[in-house]
Amino acid sequence: MQQFQTGDGGTLILDLLARPDTSLLQLRLSPAFEQLDPGRQRRLADTWLEHTLELGFEQLELLDGQGQQRGYRARVGSGMILLDPTATSS
Repeated sequence: MQQFQTGDGGTLILDLLARPDTSLLQLRLSPAFEQLDPGRQRRLADTWLEHTLELGFEQLELLDGQGQQRGYRARVGSGMILLDPTATSS
């Protein structure tokens, strides 16, 4: 968890759930993440992905406070795919 708490990233992460059996790491984000500009969100997500890979996990998912998926590792190419919260809430 310490690797994810650099800069303001630590105040944006509510908790972390490791699922080693599926090589998945999930970060539950605070509402403050949604207030950041999209460029900052992307940079943080990519940094968190780097930390995830360093820890030996292959997948990263970002969840909002209600557990809804907000982002995941790209399956083609590199980096993170961030979902628009207005498009996913229905």
